[in-house]
Amino acid sequence: MDNIAKAIQNLLEINLGIKKNERILIFTDLISTKELDKITHKEFVRRKSLQKIAWKVYEIAKDYGKASYLEYEELKYHGCEPPKELWEVAFGKSIYNAIEEKGFFAKIINKTKDKRIINYVENIVKRYRKEVVEVIIGLANYSTSHTKFRDLLVNFAETRFASMPLFEPEMLFTSLNINWESLEKETLRLSNLLSNTKEMIVTSPNGTFLRLNTKDRKVFSDTGILNKPGSFGNLPAGEVYLAPNEGLTEGKLVIEWAPTFKLKSPIELIIKKGEVVDIQGKDKYKRFLNEKFHSEYNSSKVAELGIGTNEKATKIDNIIESEKIKGTIHIAFGDNSAFGGRIKANFHQDYIIFNPTLKATFLDGKEQIIVENGKTLY
Repeated sequence: MDNIAKAIQNLLEINLGIKKNERILIFTDLISTKELDKITHKEFVRRKSLQKIAWKVYEIAKDYGKASYLEYEELKYHGCEPPKELWEVAFGKSIYNAIEEKGFFAKIINKTKDKRIINYVENIVKRYRKEVVEVIIGLANYSTSHTKFRDLLVNFAETRFASMPLFEPEMLFTSLNINWESLEKETLRLSNLLSNTKEMIVTSPNGTFLRLNTKDRKVFSDTGILNKPGSFGNLPAGEVYLAPNEGLTEGKLVIEWAPTFKLKSPIELIIKKGEVVDIQGKDKYKRFLNEKFHSEYNSSKVAELGIGTNEKATKIDNIIESEKIKGTIHIAFGDNSAFGGRIKANFHQDYIIFNPTLKATFLDGKEQIIVENGKTLY
């Protein structure tokens, strides 16, 4: 058995706790024709390796349970709802047909706020949950973590869901090659510590200064242990995260890294009342941000504050791992409706802050430095 196969077995057994004859779905996305001529050779190679590792996971998963595999054309952004064919395979025909016959798919895919539709879909999923796949491994380039698709699977069908966007095979031997018990213990400890905060202030040497209101917001732990019904998290894992109170974040976020590459010069995002109101800088990535923030509803709103806890995570040019680096902080914009927030958007993007300082103010007025210049103090 090769090293990759053994590492995948560990993922299935240790992280997901696969049981005999469980229904397992592995999916990935393909580079669209429009994007094929736009991406760099490096990006093309990375995307192809992602598709290959997805197929390898499927081949091994077949020995554990009733595995299915699906490919679909890539979505536009992280946070977009996936296509109908993925819904049908994941949820089964009873749920799929019930939603389709009502004409609700378009509403769900466009992040409807209609509670009547949402309640109907949630109840249908609960009614036919035994038809839903029990384990999902999402190896698509564009993340489905912040979608109603994922929310329904995890919270209403109790599917175990490993989200692995942007994944690279080498991560099997770095950030995934960790003592999971220790990572879980440390991550939960930080999560418990921050559960009674009312405000957090983030600063960094590059000029970032953010004041975030966190009162009464639930703190989540991404530990990598996804063996219980309804478990959800990233692999690689290792972060604590929350949705700050909407409309209350103030300050400036200085971005030096896009999700998969370093900017040639920093970009400053000026944030008022929880939303980006100005973008300053000369790097061409500014154009991307301007386009997305103006074209995608709610995409410019502050959605998440996260803190990395994985000491084996070191890769700085891939956000799925860099946001897990112990002592880093990331800020996301767009959708946060799947983890305690009220923002719905077909967009969710994280940005990493290196060497940050994080000061927390608790409900009783006590203050504590949690991270100082990238060093954890909790």
